[in-house]
Amino acid sequence: MRPTPISYRVRPSFQPHVGRFTPAAVFKWAPTLAMWGGAGAGAVMLFMSGVPLFKKDVLLKLPVIAPYFEDKTHPADNAF
Repeated sequence: MRPTPISYRVRPSFQPHVGRFTPAAVFKWAPTLAMWGGAGAGAVMLFMSGVPLFKKDVLLKLPVIAPYFEDKTHPADNAF
């Protein structure tokens, strides 16, 4: 059998990577990781919404949901 000419052989090329992560793998997994991250953030906000420190420091500073968490109790009726 005759050897393949050098011009037809596959030439190795450098594929950029960081560890085992290549750009193709990152772009493939990015939407899935974004969805899980959003769901995780939503779960943390749901479960921590009753904690006053979290409510004051985080939830009241988000412009979309801040009106829902504002205390509208009259000062005379507030026990604290």
